[in-house]
Amino acid sequence: MNEKLIFSTFVILRKITIILFLSIYLSSVTELHQLLKLPLLIEHFVEHKEKTQSLSFWEFLCMHYSQQTDGDGDTDRDKQLPFKSHDGCSSAFMSGFMNGASSQISPKTRILTACYYSEYADTFLSSAHLSSIWQPPKSC
Repeated sequence: MNEKLIFSTFVILRKITIILFLSIYLSSVTELHQLLKLPLLIEHFVEHKEKTQSLSFWEFLCMHYSQQTDGDGDTDRDKQLPFKSHDGCSSAFMSGFMNGASSQISPKTRILTACYYSEYADTFLSSAHLSSIWQPPKSC
């Protein structure tokens, strides 16, 4: 009886630990940490609802997420909403498989940094420049 209780407690603790570590990993590497801002979204919707009684939640979302500016004068507050801003750069740590007998990190270990910029640069490349790489080889 005691062995079953200890085993089931161990299984439950293991599942909780796995869920905890997976949650920490996903919230740090992906944009899931933005979900922690959902109470701000609800609070801001209530503020808008007090001003305009006929405003639906869908209209509120369209006003804040599909338009560049909503024109209500609270731009700083709007930037605090979930998925309205990003942190700029995120890093991901990737490593190759490690040998079980070895405690050293594989030589294939890399640290990748990806930067995301919201500015769009519209640069023009002439077709003559692009087509020059598709020319047949020239003999000497």
